Amino acid sequence: MKRRPALRPLARLTGKDAVWQAIRETAPGEFTQRDIEGRVVAGTDMVRDYLRRLVAAGIVARVSEPTARPPARYRLARDCGVEPPRVTASGEIDDTPTDRERLWQAMKVLPTFRVADLQASTGITSAPTIKRYIGHLHHAGYLAMVEPAGASLRTASYRLIPARNTGPRPPAIRQGRLVIDQNTGRQMWPQESA
Repeated sequence: MKRRPALRPLARLTGKDAVWQAIRETAPGEFTQRDIEGRVVAGTDMVRDYLRRLVAAGIVARVSEPTARPPARYRLARDCGVEPPRVTASGEIDDTPTDRERLWQAMKVLPTFRVADLQASTGITSAPTIKRYIGHLHHAGYLAMVEPAGASLRTASYRLIPARNTGPRPPAIRQGRLVIDQNTGRQMWPQESA
């Protein structure tokens, strides 16, 4: 018998992470959209859209068609693991790493780095995007400044603090300023009040 991938604690998850985890927890049983909405911190539109995409990709199967009463029932057809699948509107699985995933991977590999180093190693051309992400991670305590920016237009040099390398998922920026560690589920900056 094939072993089922591990589950992540639902309490600290939001958005697609929470929806995917709630769907996985129902397996091998059936569920409705409302069942998922009642278990997660996510908007109705987001749950409906993500569920529609998962059905189009064949990851979730519709067991019964929607009617006025009762609502459509679904079941997990293919468990893709802990990470929520990224699915396009047309139902195609998108395995392309995001910019933040590429930046995080490069930061873990390079002993020290500047914006130009990250541009060269990731192929991301937007220096302001990289600078913003570095700034957030520096404030959150993920990065140590090795050398400050100089008068000769050089950008500052940073290194990843080894203890902050908590796993494969890059830190997320929420609401433009919150830094969330997607591997531990903790809010890293600003610090949560105890």
